[in-house]
Amino acid sequence: MQLPTRADFLSTALVPTTVPADFECSIGLEHPTDPVKLPCGHVFDRQQITTHLLQPRSNRCPLDRSILFSLPAAEAPLIPDRTRQALVTRAIRAAGLAFDQPATYDSFGFTLTAAGMAHAVPSAQQYLLSLTDAPNEVPSGPALLRADYLAPRVVAMGNIIPALAAVNGRPYTAAQWATWRSMITQLPGVFARRNGQVMDAGVLLMALCGYLNPLGSSAEVEAFFGDGETPLTIDMGCLLLFVGWSSVACWGEGARRRRERRQARGAKGLAGRRCEVM
Repeated sequence: MQLPTRADFLSTALVPTTVPADFECSIGLEHPTDPVKLPCGHVFDRQQITTHLLQPRSNRCPLDRSILFSLPAAEAPLIPDRTRQALVTRAIRAAGLAFDQPATYDSFGFTLTAAGMAHAVPSAQQYLLSLTDAPNEVPSGPALLRADYLAPRVVAMGNIIPALAAVNGRPYTAAQWATWRSMITQLPGVFARRNGQVMDAGVLLMALCGYLNPLGSSAEVEAFFGDGETPLTIDMGCLLLFVGWSSVACWGEGARRRRERRQARGAKGLAGRRCEVM
C-alpha cells in the first residue's frame, strides 16, 4: 500500500475524537483541546501532533513509531547498509556488550541488572543504525526520568560510542576517555535525585547538559560541547538524544498503561451493571 504524503496525511488522516477529562496527551503537558486519532489508534492534540510531524524526518507515531506517511526524498533516512551494521556490531563486541561474551564494559557507577542491559543494548544498536548524515530528530513532549530504565541505556551507549569511534579509525585518547567517563559518572547521582520526574524532553536535555558541562568546566569537557560540529560534539549529541528519546518512550509507555487500566476499570464497571428491559 502506498503511503500518503505529509500534506495529504495531515489534511485527511487526523480523525477528530473525544477523550475523558483526565486524558494525557503523549506529546503535550496539557489536556488536548482538539483531540485527534491517528490510523494506529493513538490519540493526540491536533496542534501538538501536527507540530511534531512537521519536523524534518518526522513521519512516525511518537508512541509505537509506526510509519504514517512517506517523506520527501531530501528527508528520507538512509537504509542502514551492511558496512554500518558491521561497524556497530563490531563496536558492541569491542565494548564488551555482546550477549555471548563476558561483561567487560564500564558501568560508570550505575547499579545494573542483566535484564536491563539485555534490553538496552539492542535499543542502542537500533538507534545507531537509524542515524543518517542529516541533523538528527530532536525529541519533544513529556519525558519521564526513570532511573532503572535510563541507567542501562546510558551505560550501553556510553560504552558503544567510544568503541564505534575506534572501529571507525578515531580511537579516543586516554584523556578523552577519562573526560567522557568523568562526565557520565555524574549521572547516577542525577538520576537518583530526579528519579520519577516528568518534564519536557527539551528541558531534560538542557538540564543534562548543565550537569555534564557546568559553568567553569575544563577545556577537555568543553571539547564535547563546542558550538561547532566536531566528532566529539557529535558523540555527546548522540548520547543525549538517545537519552531524550528513551525518556519520551518511557513516559509514553506509562501513559499507555494508565489508559489501559482506566479502560479496564470502565469495562469492569459496565460488566457489573444489571441490564433492565423497560
